[in-house]
Amino acid sequence: MADTLYADVSEWQVGVNDSYPHPVLCIRSNDGTHRDRRWVNNYGWCLRNADSGRLTFFIVYFVWRPNWQQTVDTFKDLVGTPHPKMAVMLDVESWGGQVRGDRSAGINAAYDAVGAFVGSTAKVIGYGNVGDLTSLWPNKTARHPAGGRRLRPQPAVSRQGRTPVHRRFGLRRRLA
Repeated sequence: MADTLYADVSEWQVGVNDSYPHPVLCIRSNDGTHRDRRWVNNYGWCLRNADSGRLTFFIVYFVWRPNWQQTVDTFKDLVGTPHPKMAVMLDVESWGGQVRGDRSAGINAAYDAVGAFVGSTAKVIGYGNVGDLTSLWPNKTARHPAGGRRLRPQPAVSRQGRTPVHRRFGLRRRLA
């Protein structure tokens, strides 16, 4: 399995620009119903660069929250019509205890709703650390191939602060 190096960009970093060097980029759309303040810049850049061929594909992620339907609705409102080179990542984390317990039903429902929106759950990835995924999402539905697509974290090149956080992940399956 080949690794893919990309940056994870949200309002906590500078907006992406043409100095970005990798063929894949991950941008945040929303955290629950909070809309990322750099969304317009980052999403517009992804659309232009996916269309030009500079990006092989891009990932839009949102932070999953217990109000999952509103979270998904916010995501859909921001995206509009999904780009064919766009994958989606559900960021499933406890956020220091803000989210607790088995949330499988809501996460599975969000996973399926997003898959329907983008045309296939093959374009949907679940992300989180092992502990959070085990406690918050222990029951993935049978519809998810091998328990759902997940990103396997590898050692990351992290440049916190004003520059994007670069991540190196091995994708368990090729994104269609």
